[in-house]
Amino acid sequence: MKINFDFSFNVHENRFFSGIIVQNEMGLIMGACTYPHSHVADVFVAKAQVCERAIWFARDLGFYSV
Repeated sequence: MKINFDFSFNVHENRFFSGIIVQNEMGLIMGACTYPHSHVADVFVAKAQVCERAIWFARDLGFYSV
């Protein structure tokens, strides 16, 4: 499995939205989602949170070999 993720951060409101796509070895999309996040201190924290959320999303889909 391969996980791609990205996010857009709003500095003025300290919140961001993340997008996550999980693909199999053939490149087929096995799952995709978006999540809103609020009360985020800065971009560094946002990047860490979206990375963690991507791992949780793959685990929730039942993928343990990412």
